Amino acid sequence: MSQSLQKARERNAEQLAAQKEREQLVEDNLVEFVDAGEIIAAEHAALEDKLDALRRKIDYVRAESEQRVAGQHSRQAAAAWAIHEHGGRSAAQVAELLELRSEKEARRLINTGRSGNANRDSSPVRVTGEHEPAPHGEDAEPPDTVPQR
Repeated sequence: MSQSLQKARERNAEQLAAQKEREQLVEDNLVEFVDAGEIIAAEHAALEDKLDALRRKIDYVRAESEQRVAGQHSRQAAAAWAIHEHGGRSAAQVAELLELRSEKEARRLINTGRSGNANRDSSPVRVTGEHEPAPHGEDAEPPDTVPQR
């Protein structure tokens, strides 16, 4: 075999080896890229799960708060009605006494209180300042808690 053919074969073998190394490097980095992509997708899914749980918890806390506030609005309406009905005060006097924005607001409260008391009995209302506890307890946890990682 000629020396030039031998050198050509050696160069070809070196080039093939270098090409094989580059292809292995590409393959290794493809695997790395895909693995990272799968981890990113899993992390995004876990984040969405946590956010969904937090949204449910926020909705639960908001609903509990709204329920407690509604109960206190009912107490205010009952008190306004009692001041009007049993205290002998006009709607204008109730509005002034309770520092409401308008007589119209006082009439609305009085009517709401009247409706609420009509559902009970006709005896005079004595508003005491006591209030009922939150329906599920103020420290109650919502049914879905936030998953911990």
